Amino acid sequence: MLIPYWLTVIIVTLALYGLWHFGRDLYSLTLGRRPAGPAGASLLILVRDAEITIEYQLRRLLYETALEEAWEEIVVVDHGSSDLTPAILDRLATVNPLLKILHLPAAARPLGEALSFCRGDIVVILDTVARLKTADLGAAARMLARRSAGPHKFASGGNTA
Repeated sequence: MLIPYWLTVIIVTLALYGLWHFGRDLYSLTLGRRPAGPAGASLLILVRDAEITIEYQLRRLLYETALEEAWEEIVVVDHGSSDLTPAILDRLATVNPLLKILHLPAAARPLGEALSFCRGDIVVILDTVARLKTADLGAAARMLARRSAGPHKFASGGNTA
């Protein structure tokens, strides 16, 4: 049986169209879409009047971050401290470029203003002013760093009283 010319043209056109889509999908699966790197996580720490423990806790956190590379940046917000906490934070920030310091008055809303300074795709907030004891800062950051080192690099933390 002989196929008419117009039907042959339609069949060849559909075959070429399907082959083109197959090649495009194959390209996008293998070469076209490179998987993006893991999402960067920013650690946002709110502190107030923590001159006794903040230097040790931040130095330890920075040391562990250098080993595991868990955080893209660490933003520390001094929320109206009346002791030497601002001076300690400024001194630590000059030594380590990973650390960013933001000084806010006690009347300010620290969380809303500090979130705009975070570059990471994921922001983990440790509130030592209202929820977390400063001495527990290192343990909480280690736990979150271990969780964020997984395949999806997702970190989350609940309320800690």
